[in-house]
Amino acid sequence: MRLSNRQSAELALHRSSTELDPESVSEVRDVLALLGILRGADDELLSMTLDAHRRPMNPYANT
Repeated sequence: MRLSNRQSAELALHRSSTELDPESVSEVRDVLALLGILRGADDELLSMTLDAHRRPMNPYANT
């Protein structure tokens, strides 16, 4: 965790978290552009990102 934290970049959010709640692939693209990441990502990746946002899950949970 510490290594990941040190390797990460801080994202300056200029909007509230409610304004960063995308409803569509185009809104995901807008949010990522605002953050300056994943420029040029295709619609399939953005759709997967939106699905993960809508249905968050803990990959380490015992299910």
